[in-house]
Amino acid sequence: MLTITPASRFFTFSVTVCLILAAGHSGETAESSARSSYGEPWVSSPIIGAFTGKPAELKGGDFGAPGPESALLVRTGQTQFRLPSTSSWIRVWEDDRIVVDVPQTAQSGWLRVITPDGVSGPVRVDVFEYDWFDIPPTQGTNALPLAITVDQLHRVWVNQEFHLEFQVLDPGVGEVRGLPIPKPPDPGPFATTLFGDRRTQTSTLGEDIMVDPRGRIWFTQGGGHLYSGIHPNHSRIVCFDPAAPPGERYRVYNVPGDWNEVIGVTWDPYRERIWFTNAGMETGAHIVSFDPETIPYNNHFDFSRPLWHRVCQPGDPDDSCYHVYPLPEERSYPAHLVVDDDGYVWYTLYWGNAIGWLDPETGEIQTFPLPEPIGQGAPVPFVGCGPWQIVIAENGDVIFNEFFDNTLDRFDILRLGNPECLELDSTGRNPCIDERVVPDADQVNERVHSIAFDPERNLWFTQHGAQEHDEYVSVGFVTADQRHIIRLPPMSMFPGDGAASGAGIAVDAETGDIWFSEFYRKRIGRLRKVPEPLAFSSPASETTGWTQSTGDPMVAAGILSPDLTWNSISIPRDFKLQQNSPNPFNAATVIQYDLPQPSQVKIDVFNILGERVRALVDEFQEAGYRNILWDGRNGGGGEVASGVYFYRIEAGDYSKVRKMTILR
Repeated sequence: MLTITPASRFFTFSVTVCLILAAGHSGETAESSARSSYGEPWVSSPIIGAFTGKPAELKGGDFGAPGPESALLVRTGQTQFRLPSTSSWIRVWEDDRIVVDVPQTAQSGWLRVITPDGVSGPVRVDVFEYDWFDIPPTQGTNALPLAITVDQLHRVWVNQEFHLEFQVLDPGVGEVRGLPIPKPPDPGPFATTLFGDRRTQTSTLGEDIMVDPRGRIWFTQGGGHLYSGIHPNHSRIVCFDPAAPPGERYRVYNVPGDWNEVIGVTWDPYRERIWFTNAGMETGAHIVSFDPETIPYNNHFDFSRPLWHRVCQPGDPDDSCYHVYPLPEERSYPAHLVVDDDGYVWYTLYWGNAIGWLDPETGEIQTFPLPEPIGQGAPVPFVGCGPWQIVIAENGDVIFNEFFDNTLDRFDILRLGNPECLELDSTGRNPCIDERVVPDADQVNERVHSIAFDPERNLWFTQHGAQEHDEYVSVGFVTADQRHIIRLPPMSMFPGDGAASGAGIAVDAETGDIWFSEFYRKRIGRLRKVPEPLAFSSPASETTGWTQSTGDPMVAAGILSPDLTWNSISIPRDFKLQQNSPNPFNAATVIQYDLPQPSQVKIDVFNILGERVRALVDEFQEAGYRNILWDGRNGGGGEVASGVYFYRIEAGDYSKVRKMTILR
């Protein structure tokens, strides 16, 4: 049995470090000079994100009060900076958080917190520049940007809701242009009940856009959600080839049938086919594919025939037809889809609280259910958690987001074919799917809209919010090692007409630029990471600000002894077990610990009965600042129940126990 010794201090912090705009600058006061007794400073996340010209917040503990012996040490390539805690650059210096103004010329780097009681572990600071490009209005519409993609020439393409055009941005030119989409004469192919039961030229569902290997742009046009009226509501797949001669750039593919509500579209590189989803609230849910070289395309003016003669069943060798795969859940509303490295099709079921898998050769379909939703928005009781975007990770895992639950999920591809994946377990969870809730998300008003990988394999996401609740929605990413979720500052920090609300997101695979649609502000946003070697520059007039030197600035400033430099403080002075973060947590948490010398290390998790639940570490490790992820599972791979747990470290003669809480 485990003997539990209560920890002397207990903090709860999020693994995600938000960046805030805090009012006022802090200076030295009579209270700050009279220090209480603090422990060695520690930080709650080894990574934070920041915008140039905006304040950044560092969370943790035992920072103490500002004073002449406390500072931030920043390393930028071969240069180090000392920023005293009493500097006017420091907006807030409190025991559990520090808010620092980031100069407009800032670049990425590293920092540590220094107090009279010790030095924190290193924190990586990823600094980003943000700018945007306004989308000109389209006459006769109230178009709002949704889906976004980037082609091989770095051009950015946008599909919109309520659109007559789609948009292209050449960053080198810096101007967004609208490209009219071919359309038939009135009455239009779409229908709406929003302002009465009528036909319209304006497509409601501009939910997807992508670039194929030939550089052609493909996007969807669909009718209104839940449409049920007199007039047929058509959907179309549109192809635009920028390299084709004028007059030959468009191909418009009429989708067979009426009221089929096309949402997602993707390219199949193995079969050179297009795949798309039919949400079909009126006619049933389908996954559909076609060969764009054999299907008739410029028939977009003829709606007298529903093209049923162009539909064939799965397995039909005829390539001149649409291969239609009916889904078992007719009202599950399939949304986005992707083809994996084995040629299988994965898709989300927006109203079905599940994701699906399709074998195109056999027509076999498998559905993987998700737990009961945790989102609290008005639609949740009717539609569920809202699985939406879906991508494939480098190792083959299937990554998707739950729109209403603010989660980023991962299906373990190694468990495909395991019957346990087809149903929820006794705890109400899918044992093959790991769900991670975006920390600090407002479960009533915020949603995770879209996801995309960058060249460093970080998973980027946008947050979407109701127009009247826009203060905190942001952009963020999951680190490549999957240990941390980083939220950048709220987009409301930047000026703009309308609420700050994100939609589609795409990453330029060559430049690393992150592009995203700003829905209500009707513009395209861009993030560019500012790399090392220089992280912060010092204005010449700021005498109490950054101290810059290419030698040992901390020594020159009297903060560190000559033998205590950046490299030497990479080894902690004492053994220490940090409080896990986030805590409480839902799916996973990170435990950080300090080893001042090489040691045999054991870290175990126990329940309140003192029974060992999981052995996390049992090995010899070198000295340094370390961390370990616990995914909330026991030694057998099953998820543990909600409740209080304890984790204990044993390293040499050092032993420490801390408490943590799981909330499922």
